[in-house]
Amino acid sequence: MGDAIQGSRRLLDVDLLQECLKHTAESDMYILKTATSALEEALVENLPGWRAVGVSGLFGAVLLLALSADAADDAVQGAHLPSQATAAISAGRRSTALTFDSGAARPGGRWTLYDCARSEIPATGSQDDDRRHGVVVRELSTVEALADRPLDAIVLDLSGSQELPPAGDMAVLFTRDTALEEHWRALRNHGQPVGRRFHHEYVGVNSRVDEVNARYLLAGLPTAPDRGKRLTELRSRLTQAWTDFGARPAPDLHEGGGVVLTRVTADALAVLTRHSIPVRTLDHGEVLIPVPADLDDTEAESIGHLARTAKGTGA
Repeated sequence: MGDAIQGSRRLLDVDLLQECLKHTAESDMYILKTATSALEEALVENLPGWRAVGVSGLFGAVLLLALSADAADDAVQGAHLPSQATAAISAGRRSTALTFDSGAARPGGRWTLYDCARSEIPATGSQDDDRRHGVVVRELSTVEALADRPLDAIVLDLSGSQELPPAGDMAVLFTRDTALEEHWRALRNHGQPVGRRFHHEYVGVNSRVDEVNARYLLAGLPTAPDRGKRLTELRSRLTQAWTDFGARPAPDLHEGGGVVLTRVTADALAVLTRHSIPVRTLDHGEVLIPVPADLDDTEAESIGHLARTAKGTGA
């Protein structure tokens, strides 16, 4: 069992990836072309009023938030965010892009960014008119669950996602603001507005989506709900088994998602380690047991049985 679930598994379909590579090469369209547009449209099919802008990763997505602000000082703030998001916030603060005035209008507003699994998301709109609110999530199902909340942006970080695994780094910015959408599309492509090649209205970045990844994700979209249901079931089973250790499901943690043990002891941790169950230490001494979608029932049952062993050690 240990070898079967060792590490954080990626559900990478090699045959599908090769097919996507072949079709992309035959189309001679490699970046921000038809597959990217089709993916963006498919992602918002069940999200009335929302628009999707694909980017090459979480770092690029958060950097675009910073560059779309109208003030360089404190353009994006947030706590308990993934390391790539924190790095992008720092990069935005160091950048002089916001001090460059091309005369083109910016959407305006600074950002407060939350991590869906670590921070409490405001239930109502911001009382501070100069700040927009956004949230970082890891699963498409979480985007759908938050679609009715008063958020200015939802950042879907697909890198490492078990529900909709990409072939490489990928993130998606969701917004209901058409001005923001247009601005982000320009910023991700070196500051060039769509349809105006070599016309740079802003200091942008290269955060473009490659067509291979877009094709791969498009192919995986129809089966994402089934993987999401499977993950929910597995997390529920393991949460019940490890309830004496303060277990709770954590589908959207940027460490990979799974089941968090809030009262784990050294003896219980030793039991998991001895049986080659991968665990990750979180803040405040909590421990995460990653739950991949391709974990089979026998493996899940074995991890569940270990809870009784761990409890018997005096935990």
